[in-house]
Amino acid sequence: MIYHFCNKLTKLRRKKYIYYSTNFKMTKMNLKMWGPILVGAIIVAIAIIIEVMYSMSLLKPVPYAFSYVPGGIDYAGEFLAIIGLALIMIGGIFKRE
Repeated sequence: MIYHFCNKLTKLRRKKYIYYSTNFKMTKMNLKMWGPILVGAIIVAIAIIIEVMYSMSLLKPVPYAFSYVPGGIDYAGEFLAIIGLALIMIGGIFKRE
């Protein structure tokens, strides 16, 4: 009985495979959409690295006396994060239906 069920299952898989392979169309990657999204993701990753490095530098001299003081590097990281998120949102606008 199990053999019969497995045999039917493989036949169904074969039919689906044939169906998908005959109706499959190669489509180009939507560069208008994915270009800004990927660039934005890289910029956001750089911003996160900058923010973490800045926060870790505040912990270096005396970790228990941590006081967060925003500085130029901190503002640069936040600015990069905003630009990256804007690029990701712009890429979302160009999504094809």
